[in-house]
Amino acid sequence: KSLKFYQEVLGFELIERPPSLDFKGAWIHQNGIGIHLLQRSTDVDAPAKPSVIDPTSNHISFQCGNVWISKKKLEDMGVEYVSLAVGDEGVVSDQLYFHDPDGNAIELCDCRKRLLKNRIK
Repeated sequence: KSLKFYQEVLGFELIERPPSLDFKGAWIHQNGIGIHLLQRSTDVDAPAKPSVIDPTSNHISFQCGNVWISKKKLEDMGVEYVSLAVGDEGVVSDQLYFHDPDGNAIELCDCRKRLLKNRIK
């Protein structure tokens, strides 16, 4: 489920994994970001997917050129999300928060409007 999700919603591409890996999984890549999706063994219970989308919880944040296109994709796939507009210093950034099929929290943010280089510490 997660492989299809990352490909269709976030535009990641499947890349070849090293043949020496003897466990199931998929590697995906986009714009210098790699995600390794690993299939859990059947004797390990998967953690429960969070029942609430909490923008203040730990999450992975991806820059998104057009939040509204991604919002439509999420809606088409039946994915619940929280939409926020965060502003300071006269700049507003649109954000979407949701969970992937494995329960990982994700944020999509149109951060181009912000001067991030002045915020790096």
